[in-house]
Amino acid sequence: MVTLQFDGQFHEHVPCGYDNDQPNLARAGLMGYGWLIYQDTRQIARGWGAFAQGKNAASNIAEYLALIEGLEALLDINIKDQKVEVRGDARGVIDQMAGLAPVHSQNTLPFFRRAKRLAVHYAWLQWVWIPRRSNKNADYLSRKAIRQMHAIPGAYRNAIETIVPGWSKLLPVIDLRIYQPIQA
Repeated sequence: MVTLQFDGQFHEHVPCGYDNDQPNLARAGLMGYGWLIYQDTRQIARGWGAFAQGKNAASNIAEYLALIEGLEALLDINIKDQKVEVRGDARGVIDQMAGLAPVHSQNTLPFFRRAKRLAVHYAWLQWVWIPRRSNKNADYLSRKAIRQMHAIPGAYRNAIETIVPGWSKLLPVIDLRIYQPIQA
């Protein structure tokens, strides 16, 4: 069996001069993500990255970004006809993808729809919520993405300067995917 684990992190950025009475400036920040793919117990792929967004960034969106990147990686390595168990510690995302809960946030809806469009490529997906303590490897990668933003000279500052208050488009900042040969 193939397992995809994912996790997202949101780090809010409050612009200078931010006023709580200006809601269109709210929720700017960086969203880091991490995902891992296992075949049985052997890791065959992993990835992490970060997006900057000037409006409507949130932890649920970071979780969806991690899921989307992981589902795209499964397509990259041509895993479509195998059983895939998708694991994450964001119960809302898992329940929404399993059809057990509606998506209420209009900001999250496009990401949910993108994940659903990717999910139809697979013959069999099982959605499994796991506690945060069981998702440490994916959590590590999502945190690593945020740390890398701070470690690359000027990258964090450039990303934050690019975040235009009120701008709701995603700006990809880091994206790394590592694929290992699949053993039959």
